[in-house]
Amino acid sequence: MARIFFDTAPFIYLVENHSGYYQKVADYLTQSLTDNALLETSVLTYTEFCAKPEQLGRPDLLLDFDDLLRDFDFQMREITLGAATLAYQLQAKYAGLKGIDAMQIATAVNSGCDVFLTNDKELKHVREIQVVVVAEL
Repeated sequence: MARIFFDTAPFIYLVENHSGYYQKVADYLTQSLTDNALLETSVLTYTEFCAKPEQLGRPDLLLDFDDLLRDFDFQMREITLGAATLAYQLQAKYAGLKGIDAMQIATAVNSGCDVFLTNDKELKHVREIQVVVVAEL
């Protein structure tokens, strides 16, 4: 059974019904559920997603995001010292890897995920986990 970690962008595409990426992410999510994959994300994703709707006064987007997490049974991963350690090791290994990206990937790896779904093409060079880029689906 595969374990798939969703980065922030795929959630934005789903909740905001993004014209270019909504269907790609929706199809990927549907296939993942058909394959009985376990879905995960982190508290960092939650923070990243919720900041903009809060700033814009859009509680509807916050509710839709919470509904998506609940309806599809996403497991919310906490940040651990083990993930923080792996994150700094990843940053040392991959020049230019941003701290938040390193922390997301490290959290996914430490929780045993097989796939990291993102739309950040710069992360494809990371070898510790299979990185799937939404634009390439």
